[in-house]
Amino acid sequence: MPAAAAAEEAFSDEAGVALFPEEEAFTANAADRRRREFTTARACARAALVATVPGTHRDRMLVSAKECLSMAWFPLTRRWLGFEDVSVTIDPEQGTFTARLLVDGPDLSGVPLTGFTGRWLADDGLIITAIAVLPS
Repeated sequence: MPAAAAAEEAFSDEAGVALFPEEEAFTANAADRRRREFTTARACARAALVATVPGTHRDRMLVSAKECLSMAWFPLTRRWLGFEDVSVTIDPEQGTFTARLLVDGPDLSGVPLTGFTGRWLADDGLIITAIAVLPS
């Protein structure tokens, strides 16, 4: 595991954890015990996402990075880039992120674009992500 990996554990089911509507739908037909286990696992996952970068919700950082990618992608292609069209890896120690395209990218000066590299900053409740596309 990378040094930035985070883990959380629970030895009992946590009370009062709210599920997202998609999670509620996923557990709609589950037995009560399975639903409690699932809810506790989701609470642990959310806590671990916050613990890699304290004070920052990694899910929000991921959305910000993917929105930033869309803004860099569209002027190059005049096509929309869906969240499912790219895989993003966040490096919390360097303040960078890498995006690997899962769809064909345009040719830039005869070289196919396969991804982007960007930077991020989280401070005072704000997340800022940036990508620069430079001519070769």
